[in-house]
Amino acid sequence: NHKLKIFLIFDFFLSAIFLLVPLIYAWFYIPFLPGTLSDIVQYILPDIRWSGFESVKVFLFLTLMIGAIVAFLTDYVTQKKHKISRMFLIGFLVFFVWSAMSYILNQNLNSYFFTGNQEKTHGLVFYFGLFSFFWLLRSLSPNQQKRLLQVSFLAFFGVVLYSLFQRFGLDPLSNAYNSRLDPWRIFSTLGNPNYLAGYVLLILPLLRVYRFQGELSWEEHLWEIAVWIISGLLIYWTGSYLAWIIFATYVGYVILDHVLPKTKQRIWLWSSIALIALLAIMYIWTEYRTDILEAQKMK
Repeated sequence: NHKLKIFLIFDFFLSAIFLLVPLIYAWFYIPFLPGTLSDIVQYILPDIRWSGFESVKVFLFLTLMIGAIVAFLTDYVTQKKHKISRMFLIGFLVFFVWSAMSYILNQNLNSYFFTGNQEKTHGLVFYFGLFSFFWLLRSLSPNQQKRLLQVSFLAFFGVVLYSLFQRFGLDPLSNAYNSRLDPWRIFSTLGNPNYLAGYVLLILPLLRVYRFQGELSWEEHLWEIAVWIISGLLIYWTGSYLAWIIFATYVGYVILDHVLPKTKQRIWLWSSIALIALLAIMYIWTEYRTDILEAQKMK
């Protein structure tokens, strides 16, 4: 029926975001077409200067988001749903005020919206896409959200596979890359080692959310341990110092969460760890601030 068709279209666009955006890399050469994905997108949209792997990912994300929004609004109108969440209206007002104030304060310096350097031209539409993305996901049922988690794990498998190609010298595009970063640092389809490390760190908490029904069997425990080991290797191979620290901290948190009961003893332990971490961050920032901001692209 009509409602099922709209749902399938909506589901297709959301699933495509979780599956394709992590896997699309701007500098992949497309057979029988001139140039790369980045060249093609810049040719389509020359006036707003979409180029580079970051902009191509944003362009793909927004294209799929538009399809999802259109399908969602079509269902909203045809079902004659006229009630709008008050929290949505408040959120939209905050987003609008933030956008307007940011433009006013930066228009004479380095504007984030429509003008400015290349990496900021897609700022406004990208944040609007993220705002819409949040509310679309919030409208889903738990079963639909769980299925999108499964799709995201498929994308993660593709990222891992290409990471191994790069690590062991099997990347067919290795001669085409032009980067100022160390050549031994892998980045897979994410375009930058720090982005790959961040992506892996985002996936790991999802593994704790997406639990199997009942007790885990030993085979399922092995799969989970294998994913943690592979994730640790990927983060190590990216050469991202900050990701190393976050990964080690998170592993420690997971272990202690299973070992210690929920008592005051654990509260004191986490407080001590937080204090030590704060002091370590202050020391590292004082000693290596320039390297962190400039060489590690942490701005």
